[in-house]
Amino acid sequence: MQQQISSRIGQQSTHASVTCAGQSLSGRAPPRQVGTSEAALLVKMGVKPFEYGLVVKHVWEGGIFDPSVLKINDAVLMGKFMEATGQVAALSLALNYPTDASYPHLMMNGIMNITAVAAEAEYFEFETAKKVEEFLKDPAAYCASH
Repeated sequence: MQQQISSRIGQQSTHASVTCAGQSLSGRAPPRQVGTSEAALLVKMGVKPFEYGLVVKHVWEGGIFDPSVLKINDAVLMGKFMEATGQVAALSLALNYPTDASYPHLMMNGIMNITAVAAEAEYFEFETAKKVEEFLKDPAAYCASH
């Protein structure tokens, strides 16, 4: 939160700005104007224009980083997490080592293999195999409808 006191008395202008903890990193609150009596009191007290705050130049946590690392939002964090999950799944599939990340891919690969075997054996008793049968009967009609 920022409070700013300003007023113009003749040619003299007095500004006082205080930045308090809890202020967002992205910007400042709009200045608050005060009347002439408050500004005159500041002039009598000898208060000169000043600004008080904290400027982050570097961030230290296991290394030195630019302050822009503090501007990470949920979308960026979620994107990084999903990218890492995809990498874990790819590595797990390549090593043939099942993990929670590779489970959906293993299931889909299994369903595709079962459907391929069913199509070769002409066993069209379940929903996915029926769709394959329709496609094999008339590929042009299937492409036009989907």
